[in-house]
Amino acid sequence: MNIYFCRQKPISDGGFWHILANLVNKHGLMPKKNFSEYYNSSYTSKMNDVLGSMLRQYAKAIRDLVAKGGCDEDIDNLIQDQMSNIYRVVGICLGIPSETFTWSYYDKDKAFKSIGPVTPKEFYEKHVKPFFNVDDKVCLVSDPRPTFEFGKLFTMDYINDVVGAKNCIFNNQPVELLLDLTAKSIKEGEAVLSSCELSRKYSSWRHGMHLKTSMCVPLPLTDWDAGLKYDFKLLLGVDIETTLSKADRFLYRERSMAHTMIFTGVKTNDDGEVSKLRAENSWGEDCGDKGYITMTAEFFKEFTIELVIDRKFVPKEVLEVFEQKPAVIPRWYSLASR
Repeated sequence: MNIYFCRQKPISDGGFWHILANLVNKHGLMPKKNFSEYYNSSYTSKMNDVLGSMLRQYAKAIRDLVAKGGCDEDIDNLIQDQMSNIYRVVGICLGIPSETFTWSYYDKDKAFKSIGPVTPKEFYEKHVKPFFNVDDKVCLVSDPRPTFEFGKLFTMDYINDVVGAKNCIFNNQPVELLLDLTAKSIKEGEAVLSSCELSRKYSSWRHGMHLKTSMCVPLPLTDWDAGLKYDFKLLLGVDIETTLSKADRFLYRERSMAHTMIFTGVKTNDDGEVSKLRAENSWGEDCGDKGYITMTAEFFKEFTIELVIDRKFVPKEVLEVFEQKPAVIPRWYSLASR
């Protein structure tokens, strides 16, 4: 079943926080100014189609070689040849960053500054890590499926994408805790990375999300609420959105963790409870209020799955969960679609 799942979609956009952190620790970072966007980094479907076809072909070649009794050295050589082709295709589509670079900028006092030549890893270690250390961040998820207990640690088969890097592990907690910790971090001046599921309710990125209306009208994308933008029952005579719980949506693969945003602001009511959050979205400045949207607490609790937050904001008893031996779940049982 795991092999079938991986063949279905061998590659896609995104990934888990641990994969990004492992890449940063191994290869470093560079400013966007020094490595510009390419067409294929914004419109990835064609590139992913090509890579997906290559990976399926290569998987068959490896399995055929194993079936013929190929030795470990032959298999390793085949994989190296295949990875060279993958690297070339990705390099053509996205570009290959320079081994060293020089970053010039003006600081807040309008003084000209220049850093470099420096490697991406040196840049991260010296100029980014003192202010943002990826190893200080922890990943909390809220998986309500009955086979997952809150307060437990788990990982997945075939999840690590970086050779020799740390394993991807997930600390399962109630979504109410994720909401409280998000507010706590923002109030202390630190934004929070979060991943959520998106629904066909929100098929038009130019419009908003509102479950509590039964009107088929566009809403400002600046206001995301845990409600329907479209009344499918009125339109089609059948309800296709509110019949499954959050847990059941994952059990039956109706939804998956598919979108990431950064929470930058929080609003509380008179009782001190979170009522709305402000998020920086990734759909460009033409969407929402110059790229920002607001989200109700109800929407957060219904659709948020993963939170990446600094460990200093996390209670001791939650951090102690990371000391557990993680349970291993099959790849096809993942929260994500890839």
